[in-house]
Amino acid sequence: MTAQGAEPDRRRLARLLKEAGSALDPDGVGALIAGILAAPPEIGTSWHRLVAEPTPPALADALDEMRAWLAEDFRDGLADEDFARLPRAARLALLREELKARRLDGFIVPRADEH
Repeated sequence: MTAQGAEPDRRRLARLLKEAGSALDPDGVGALIAGILAAPPEIGTSWHRLVAEPTPPALADALDEMRAWLAEDFRDGLADEDFARLPRAARLALLREELKARRLDGFIVPRADEH
């Protein structure tokens, strides 16, 4: 267990990943968790099997520590404080920059079905 705010031991995580036969390294786990943080809480720990199947208990603990550490700074952009931190005009400008960088004219946001 890590102290609150302290980054989990990446060397230990790398060792546990290797021992479990995972194709991921700590950076890959971090990228995966970035997506997991945006998922509904109902997924629980089912995402562990994306890292290693079966997931040894020590690895599961390390994954949960990494998730908790990354969650401390996670912002989904929808909370009131997120809107106060980055006003609408600034968010729109960032979106336009990203679209331009990807050479896209726009994108479709389906509203009839969340999936």
